Amino acid sequence: MSLFQSPLHISLGVAHDKFGATSSDLELGNYSEWEAAFLGANLGVDYEFLQPRMNPSQHDKFSFSVKGIFGTDYLIKGKQKLNNQVYDLTGVEEFDNPVFFLKGGATFNYYITRSYVAYGQYIFGRSILFGNYNGQEQLRFITHNVNIGFSVSLFYNR
Repeated sequence: MSLFQSPLHISLGVAHDKFGATSSDLELGNYSEWEAAFLGANLGVDYEFLQPRMNPSQHDKFSFSVKGIFGTDYLIKGKQKLNNQVYDLTGVEEFDNPVFFLKGGATFNYYITRSYVAYGQYIFGRSILFGNYNGQEQLRFITHNVNIGFSVSLFYNR
């Protein structure tokens, strides 16, 4: 949603994220696999550069924006496999608390019309911890998201 007809926008979103990793150590004969699904909410702010005015004589329909996001994720399902042992991650202390993220990135927009936009986006995220974790285990995430999509403006007056 645009703020006061400016190139500054705010966004609110809901996300369903899945993370996973596998590793092995041939020397020790160990194998591990990790899968987790999170449900989250995001609040973002972005600034759009070179936003087209969309008059009939305009040929340049591209814009670029930078975005900052604060989000939180909650584990809804997860498992970890160590060698032949499977562990449920729900209720485990490191996974039981919400994970907070700071994210930033860039979006490339192509305006089909003023109301319809195709886009490509890259977002980098890093989890942040609140509280005192001295001497305790810490679970941290680094995320990279590449998105392509189609956006429809519900607020533009035609």
